[in-house]
Amino acid sequence: MPRFVYFVLLLCAVYARAAQTPGNGSPTVSTPNRLFREGHFAEAATLYRSMLERDRLFAAAHAGLVQALLKLDDVASAEEASTNGLITLPQSAPVHAARGDVLFREGRMPEAEAEYRKALQLDETCARAQFGIGRMEAIASHRDHARSAFERAHRLDPEDGDVLYRWAVLLPWPRNIAELEKHLTQFHTGPERERREREYVAFLKALGGRSIWTPPAGLRSAEIKLVNVATHGALRGAGIRVSLNGGPRHTLLLDTGVSWITISRKLAEKSGARKLSDFGFEGTGDAGPGAGYYAWVDKISIGGLEFHDCVIQVMMKESAVPEEGTVGLQMFTTYQISLDLKAHRLHLSSLPPEAIETKNTHEKPLIAENLESAQPRQFLSFGHLMLVNTRVNGKQDGLFVFDTGANATSISARLARQVARRVRSSNQRITGSSGDVRDVFVAEDVSLDFGVKPGPGEDLPSYDMPALSSNLETEISGLIGFQSLARKKITINYRDGLLKVEP
Repeated sequence: MPRFVYFVLLLCAVYARAAQTPGNGSPTVSTPNRLFREGHFAEAATLYRSMLERDRLFAAAHAGLVQALLKLDDVASAEEASTNGLITLPQSAPVHAARGDVLFREGRMPEAEAEYRKALQLDETCARAQFGIGRMEAIASHRDHARSAFERAHRLDPEDGDVLYRWAVLLPWPRNIAELEKHLTQFHTGPERERREREYVAFLKALGGRSIWTPPAGLRSAEIKLVNVATHGALRGAGIRVSLNGGPRHTLLLDTGVSWITISRKLAEKSGARKLSDFGFEGTGDAGPGAGYYAWVDKISIGGLEFHDCVIQVMMKESAVPEEGTVGLQMFTTYQISLDLKAHRLHLSSLPPEAIETKNTHEKPLIAENLESAQPRQFLSFGHLMLVNTRVNGKQDGLFVFDTGANATSISARLARQVARRVRSSNQRITGSSGDVRDVFVAEDVSLDFGVKPGPGEDLPSYDMPALSSNLETEISGLIGFQSLARKKITINYRDGLLKVEP
């Protein structure tokens, strides 16, 4: 056989193997794929590794190994596996998509997007790449495009559990319930993720397809007065006076880190709130989720605005803080929101015309990479959470939760060790909805650039939030709390994912 012909045949064999993806029925990956679906991720990873020892050109094993390691939240090993996969198979779409998933988990969004697009350039039928683009569209607040991408991914690979879940969540009621129950039956993702999914399905069933948080008819603009919330004389945050079911007004802490309204069980019972389904509170702290439930309230007055058919969250555990609960901003997402914390005002106005051209083309990256761009700045939407790309000490970027409900700004211990002048132990007590934080440090001389000119470096509490990072499937580098926002004017456009912070 001529050498040239032999080389061509060998190359074709290599690319044929590299094109295979987990879940395509290939008998060589059926066993680890089955273990993966059953939630035995460590065992699946072991089998994928043994396959690569026999055949390092097997793309399905490379991609499967990365996915199994990510399910185990072993990000360091997934980083190594995805890097090795690209070195071995630089022209494999599944391997590029798997690398994109690792970068997404690390919070390196522009790089993740580039990997997903590279995978689609190599093979536009790569389901994991379509899924990755769907996730990028979702966090960029392009909801219709995200739905379309998840639909394409599901058509390409209906046996991928991640794809099935994200596709099912966006389906109309009651079809979403049927497909989510199918996901719970056919895929196992670990006790905590399955608990959240069961709670979500139970909530959807209790809601029964009803619309919620109906605003006042014809509302175009409004202004709500904010009040100071203090603890032992120290300013803790901004509060809003709220009435439930026509009862007395209560002061709730304005908290951009929550969705709607959260109150205690005692207040919920006094207000006539009716339980819908159970809910586990998760947040700062190492004690795991706290007990709670979703409840229905017929009407809620926020400032002078009355909303009907409202869903709230109720905490079983009583809180020692002075406010009687928290109020988020999700009921205001159809308006442009201006928070003037210095003047104690929350103003609602009509959203600006939608920039349609930016949502109908993918010539520009979905996730902005340049932190020096003019205001307003893009934030990344993870459910009700706003994640802001923040430059720390002018050296490194991280995703910080924009959280007016956190009285202190903080930085993860992981990032602090890379950028702070010094990290030292601390006996400071940090408590959240998931209890106390065990390991608290102080990061010295830290300066954050999140859209306003950073001031001099300051000492910040430092602790990691592994549960939140794992839940969101991206690395959280800290919280931008009230101490950094107290005298600022903040404009939020949830529809387009835009945030502006002014001195």
